Amino acid sequence: MSLSERRVSGHYTWNKNWVDEYESPWGIIEKFRYANNVTWKELNLLFQRKDVTTKGERLMFSDLSSWKYVDEIALEKVFGFSLIKHYSRLILNLTRGFTVLPDLAHQYLRENLSFCNICISYGYHSLFHQFILLDTCPFHLCKLLYHCPSCNKKLEYYRSTFSEGPFQCNCGYSLLKHTTQTGFPWSIHIVRKIALPDLKKWIEHKEGSKFLYTLYFFEPNFLKTDNQVLNKFISVLDQRTQRLDERHEVLSHRLISSEKADIGAKDILGNELYLETRQIFKSIARYYRNTILFKHKKCIKRLVKMYPDNQICPFAYAYVHWRMNIEGIPNYWQVDNSFRCNNSTMFDHFYSKPDNTSLFTLFMQWTKSPPFINNKIAMKWGVNHVAVQLLTHHFNTWLKIANKFAPQRGIILTREHSYKNMPFFTISYSENGYKQVGFHLWKSLEEDNRNTLTQLNCPFR
Repeated sequence: MSLSERRVSGHYTWNKNWVDEYESPWGIIEKFRYANNVTWKELNLLFQRKDVTTKGERLMFSDLSSWKYVDEIALEKVFGFSLIKHYSRLILNLTRGFTVLPDLAHQYLRENLSFCNICISYGYHSLFHQFILLDTCPFHLCKLLYHCPSCNKKLEYYRSTFSEGPFQCNCGYSLLKHTTQTGFPWSIHIVRKIALPDLKKWIEHKEGSKFLYTLYFFEPNFLKTDNQVLNKFISVLDQRTQRLDERHEVLSHRLISSEKADIGAKDILGNELYLETRQIFKSIARYYRNTILFKHKKCIKRLVKMYPDNQICPFAYAYVHWRMNIEGIPNYWQVDNSFRCNNSTMFDHFYSKPDNTSLFTLFMQWTKSPPFINNKIAMKWGVNHVAVQLLTHHFNTWLKIANKFAPQRGIILTREHSYKNMPFFTISYSENGYKQVGFHLWKSLEEDNRNTLTQLNCPFR
């Protein structure tokens, strides 16, 4: 039966019982395509909204996160359930604890197809396989694959037009292995239980928790590079795990609602946060001068006073460049020389120049979320703790490169900052009898500057 005949008769080879609990929309659509022998182009003709034309438009199923061109009624009529609601429920369970806007939820899923070789051989693909916090199949505990086993090319997920054949790469390699003549491999129901402890705890907590926990984190790229992120998030929820992890430091602050506090977080975006973060920077700089740099104060003076030395102390080199970088000081001889930054610029909401954009983005996200939305105290508490980590990280980064560049006597006027190797931290908000925010920090071996300090050689000592 042709596609046009099926559209008239409404008869398709499909059974909604073929869909498993955690199955991805991509996997469900591929099953439908396989059972009815339809191409992606035909699928678009079948389910796209009538007010949308293919010409000049993206294909309806070219993005499995937006569904913006989908005729939801036609889709539900054929599949027997709402595929869009199915996807929304899955993505909510995975990301409910994160501060994420609904239209940005897909950022927690990989752009290219990631799959379990065992699962997909039976025509099954879970949304868990796309979750960027997992690199292991939660059912079989084997490593996920990210390339075609035959040609080694990546397979697209969001823009799912990589092949005309279902479960198939452009090179012709079929991911589906267990085919039968009498039925489909998914006709026989296979019970798939989550065997991955971290994911099981995460899902169970999100579905049946007595308390509300929301997690806020600074750098989304951490989610892609740290394979222990999910474990760290779970330790936030489990007080017993916190006590077992020596790297996990916890600071908490109980929120007391008051007329003074509940003014509105956006009201402090102007000069107030700028002054708060400036004071934090001054305190950290003072701490460094009285500890790590105590024996090198004269070295700093020699550098900023432009003594005609043949060598530069690496401690002074790191400190001066750190100050120039954070405060936007144009010349090294202006450091510790009564230089004052212009704090009236309309674009500087925070004192640290390289972190302005990142902190502003985080701030705006917080203004839409509890507990910060109407609480100045919580907002300042959160921003201040994040600022401490960023400022400390930048100083440690300069220390690491000081031995290399100080002997060259070269002053680096501009240098692209990086958050690489920064300790992972998150802010949690819970309603556990009372409202409380917590700052959770996991110490990083790369960020530990004790080894770095022993390798720095001062030429004046």
